Amino acid sequence: MLNPFYPSKKLNEFIIAYVNTKNEVEKNKLWDEINTPLIEDIPDDRTHQYVTFLYRFEDINSAKTPVTYLYSSILELPFSKDSQFIPIPETDIGYLTLKLPNTLRAAYNIVTVDIDLPGDEALDAISPIGQSPILPKFTGEVNKANAKLMFLYEAKKLGLDPKNKLKAYDINGADEYIEMESVFELSMAPKDNFSPSTIEQVKAERDLLRKNGRFIECDLDFSDTCLKNLDDYKNENSDSLTKSTRKYWIYLPPEYEKATEAEYPFILFLDGSSYLNAIPAPSILERMMTEKMIPPTIAVFFEYSMTDRFSEYYCHDQFTEFLANEFVPLLRHKKHLKIANSPALSTIVGLSASGLAAFYAGLRYPTLFGNVIAQSASFWAKKQTELEDIIFENSLKINASFFNLEAGSYENTPTEYQFPDDAKENLSLLQAVKNVHNSLNKQGIPVVFHEFVGGHNYLCWKTSLSTRLKEVYHHRK
Repeated sequence: MLNPFYPSKKLNEFIIAYVNTKNEVEKNKLWDEINTPLIEDIPDDRTHQYVTFLYRFEDINSAKTPVTYLYSSILELPFSKDSQFIPIPETDIGYLTLKLPNTLRAAYNIVTVDIDLPGDEALDAISPIGQSPILPKFTGEVNKANAKLMFLYEAKKLGLDPKNKLKAYDINGADEYIEMESVFELSMAPKDNFSPSTIEQVKAERDLLRKNGRFIECDLDFSDTCLKNLDDYKNENSDSLTKSTRKYWIYLPPEYEKATEAEYPFILFLDGSSYLNAIPAPSILERMMTEKMIPPTIAVFFEYSMTDRFSEYYCHDQFTEFLANEFVPLLRHKKHLKIANSPALSTIVGLSASGLAAFYAGLRYPTLFGNVIAQSASFWAKKQTELEDIIFENSLKINASFFNLEAGSYENTPTEYQFPDDAKENLSLLQAVKNVHNSLNKQGIPVVFHEFVGGHNYLCWKTSLSTRLKEVYHHRK
């Protein structure tokens, strides 16, 4: 008889019962009744918990048992031994137990490799998500792992954990391989008190805002802007129509129509739909205003481009000029939004690549965007010396701005990047954000940095957004 011993007490108990049950009907019942991941305290350790994931192989007796991995931004490298499910002897079950901080909230997927993977040469030809000709390229094992991930995503081999009832909002976000993720949160994870619990509730609240005239969808035609002569925004034929137009959404605070003369604080969210779906910012703002944690505020969500996102958000001078000199004036004068003129009451927000764009807009136009919230900004995408120069060059005109930066403790994997001029840098996103924080501090620019427990993930950004917003308004009191 199998006498297993695993770090997880719950896993031990389950496997003993499973192995000792010879009847397939009873085995299936045991499997159906268990929910994962298994989360349990560790004796004499108040800061960590064991988290155990389980996977049931479909045909353990086949000639080639699929290799199964956990994919999550809290793991250093996709497809490493540390992320592989370990088959349990005498069973058709694999497990993976991780020791994690009990303050963690995270998302993940299960990846099943039951097809032949391309060779190294073919993998080199695959462009992983997040790569662009103007951005530095991942090199080495990170590049291969990301290419494998893209290949398996396209082959529909990334899925939810069927034993986990919790899942993230319908994502479909700019930096995501997939549209849904399984999630878990440990006992001391920061509470998310301002987000609806389901995507259905998010959509219902947004529909009510729309019905009441407080959530308005708009289209912008770039042919009427300073970008009209750039190739990426021209409308020369019907195929490029989607490039020449862009959606944006306006959120109005409660009682907005009744205020005849008031001016309101203003927030511009880049990666607009990401801050509507994966991060339900209108719902978060509603709850924060109800609890009087922030004043009534106008918010605008500017959509990203599927084809030009990295170009626009890569410290793009003309796109940044368009935001400051044309888009915000359009909101004031054509849409007649009652946006306050004081930069202290205007905030620009972004995540990942758009976090870099928000940071750059705050540097270039401090008399408009007086506050910046950059969540896990892609500062790695610029040479660190170039970022220092950009900060120094713009520092003299910044006298009242406030930069609020954050990044996750699991965004700490050093990665080698090769820039278009063949120069290379090796650093983690977390370190790049810390470098920018230090550079802003060096120039005397007001800045705070927060390191949350988590990875590069919407779930973490959703939870922290209300805190970052509260800090901005508290700073301006």
